[in-house]
Amino acid sequence: MIGKDGEKATKTIAEAELEKAAADFVRSQNLLATANFQLIRTSEPTDNDLKRYFYYSDGHNSIAIGVDTALKQVVTFTYD
Repeated sequence: MIGKDGEKATKTIAEAELEKAAADFVRSQNLLATANFQLIRTSEPTDNDLKRYFYYSDGHNSIAIGVDTALKQVVTFTYD
């Protein structure tokens, strides 16, 4: 049976995939100074949102990475 817990677990797995795509992009493009950058926060999920944003910092610089929820690919990023 799949209930609310099952649905929640699926969303958590999907979010983990999106966060991994964002973190991999930061690493592969050397967007932050150190390999020790941290996830600061994540945008709230909504049913009609096509992108989720993941905010990272290396202690000096901050960056927001936008990941397409359907493609699970980075589609935008911006420095704070």
